[in-house]
Amino acid sequence: MNHPWENPVARHAGRLVTRRGWPWGVAGLLLAAAALAMALQHYWMELPIYNTMQLRFGGRWLALTLLGETAVALPWAAVRGALLWRRLERDGHLAEYRRSRLSAAAIAGGALGAALYPVGALLALSLAVALWRADLPPAQVATAHLLLATQAAAFGALGLWLAGRVRYPALAIPLALATLALATGAIGLLEPFYRSLGDPSPWIYAALLPNPVTAVGNALETDVLRFSWLYEHLHAHEYFFLYPPAWQTGGAYLLATALLGARVVRRIARAEE
Repeated sequence: MNHPWENPVARHAGRLVTRRGWPWGVAGLLLAAAALAMALQHYWMELPIYNTMQLRFGGRWLALTLLGETAVALPWAAVRGALLWRRLERDGHLAEYRRSRLSAAAIAGGALGAALYPVGALLALSLAVALWRADLPPAQVATAHLLLATQAAAFGALGLWLAGRVRYPALAIPLALATLALATGAIGLLEPFYRSLGDPSPWIYAALLPNPVTAVGNALETDVLRFSWLYEHLHAHEYFFLYPPAWQTGGAYLLATALLGARVVRRIARAEE
């Protein structure tokens, strides 16, 4: 292995869990995100004073497609990570990797790369389409995709770690999806406690920090919590708060990826001893 990207684990493990014709699946998932964006148009923000996006239909659809990708790319990354680790352990491939000259870090990195490869292709295709359409500022589009990439990496690593942690690897998938739901819905869990929190602004900030939907929306300079349906059901907008900047949310997910990856590396290294 002469270069980091020439990881034999990534190549071998990728072939195990990536079916022939996967590019069509990637295109299909992007279309699914676009279809979800069409459904979200019904809940689009109605007060122009809060709308910092372009008001044209194409711009709204593109932005909502990027928001919809959080519901596609992140669960897909977690599921692929969990299924890959289960396959590697069940078929004895991990034991083969350990007997090679590869380090535990190289094995873990290769497994994560194999899990994320099609997800990365989805984000690359989405970025190309978004830049080609040019309905949104390129810097905002690039920032949103970088956020999605860091979040996908974290959930891919979560899937790998959970599948080796729980007694029944199949439980890794619902646990990872529950974590995603918690990260997205934490702002809703604060609803009953606003009056008892005194100053709820720090709590709102903490709840929004891992939220993938509001983070991508903020990168696109739109206030997701003021979408008409959310505006009616969530009351965070009644208090002063700031959305966490993109670098903080992205940094938090990169830190989560590093910590989860370190746990996977430690597990592999212990098995080698």
